[in-house]
Amino acid sequence: MKVVKYVLLSLYLLFVVLNTLLLFTINEFGSSTFGNTIILGLKNKVEKYDKGSLIITTKDIKDIKINDNILYYDVINSKKEIKITKVQDVIKKESNNVVVIEDGLFLSEKYVIGKTNDTTSIPFIGYLYNLFTGKLGYLIFVVIPIICCFIYQLIKYRKENHA
Repeated sequence: MKVVKYVLLSLYLLFVVLNTLLLFTINEFGSSTFGNTIILGLKNKVEKYDKGSLIITTKDIKDIKINDNILYYDVINSKKEIKITKVQDVIKKESNNVVVIEDGLFLSEKYVIGKTNDTTSIPFIGYLYNLFTGKLGYLIFVVIPIICCFIYQLIKYRKENHA
């Protein structure tokens, strides 16, 4: 029984560390970024990717070529959406590469997520990612259990020392 307890506690601690790591790496668009790897949970259907899918992709602006399909952040009136489009041109500059997409729109490299060919999609796991990395999910699954454990240990300590 003790072994099961320690295994479950270890798994929970691993979950807390991974969840906190994901939260510390969230970018301005709500996606976790580890170097060139971007992890995000889809809140809406994006062409071939279903709502609730976990998207893992590599962002390498140097590999993007004309006619590649890319995922990108579309920010309109502070509403952030993820879209797919075809690259019409790539303009290489010293400080910031620019991708020209359909309708002749210019897209700064910070809005590019990655090529669809380099993207892995895991259905339904994006729902969990969005839940655990959201404010309410972190509160329910991390903060409240830790506070409960702390209070339990305080009560246990007081009983042992005052008994």
